[in-house]
Amino acid sequence: PDNWIGIGIIEKPFSGNIREAARSQAVNEIASQISIQISSNFTNVITEYNYDVNEFSKSIVDSRVENNLEDIEYLNFHEDQYNFYVHARLSKQKYYQALAQKRGNAIETAMGYIRRSDSELNGESFKLLQSAMDEIVQFMDEPLQVEYKGKSRNLYSLIKMKFQDKVNQIQFIPEEDQINITFGFSNSRTIKISSRDKNSNRLVPGIPVKIKSSENISLVSGITDFDGHVILPLPKFEYFETQKQITLSMDSQEMILSPNSYPQTPISIKINSPAIFVSIEEKLLDNLNTNPVIAPLIKEFFSTRLSANFVDIQTADLI
Repeated sequence: PDNWIGIGIIEKPFSGNIREAARSQAVNEIASQISIQISSNFTNVITEYNYDVNEFSKSIVDSRVENNLEDIEYLNFHEDQYNFYVHARLSKQKYYQALAQKRGNAIETAMGYIRRSDSELNGESFKLLQSAMDEIVQFMDEPLQVEYKGKSRNLYSLIKMKFQDKVNQIQFIPEEDQINITFGFSNSRTIKISSRDKNSNRLVPGIPVKIKSSENISLVSGITDFDGHVILPLPKFEYFETQKQITLSMDSQEMILSPNSYPQTPISIKINSPAIFVSIEEKLLDNLNTNPVIAPLIKEFFSTRLSANFVDIQTADLI
């Protein structure tokens, strides 16, 4: 058949616009007859966007039918004592012609985003590639081939490759390769980070960067400023070790597109035990207690929680 047919039947009595309800039912029946091909690229992008494949497929069909409402013909409206009827049809030729035009427009728009992202490297470059993927995601039920720099390329693969290449091109450079801190006293410690283009050595603005500790429980993040720098606090460390490591990498939390790997920059953290001076006078019935109870408990607490060393008042970090 050259058309999809939809029949809407609304039972009387009906509170509301019965004619519009019947039309909507007929349109939904037309949509239920249209299927899309689930390609491998389509499956990949559904996974990246965290969609359910059946729900996403249905939403695409519904959207396409919605965009072709002007091509749906309503052949007959009829009612009797019990029901209101609508008979509608959608020409397959008109549907596929409109779909091809919209697919072509999406490809052209996506290529425009890609060409703009090629012009320079900054935080906007990644957003442009994300926008390119957003343009084509509803049309990936069939392979999208484009001409790019004289070669035929799959558009989905091209966007993914461009995104990964740009991630690999970013290098995060810390102001210090090794940081010395005192355990329990590093809350105000910060680190200055620069993002550079590996190819040109140019500082790159607008790049989201995160610092992750080796304990994988603490993470801080920020975005490089107009000059390509960001100052971030050190992540918290939950337990004492003399040597730890933090890593710098791009923060993709706000990106739907994600690369297969991120270049990481390690920073060594040398951790010193805090030096604490404890002096407590305990009295029992107004007399000095020769067998103190509180001081040993306080020392045990700092020793257990902070691996503290107990020193004279002149060299103490904490009194």
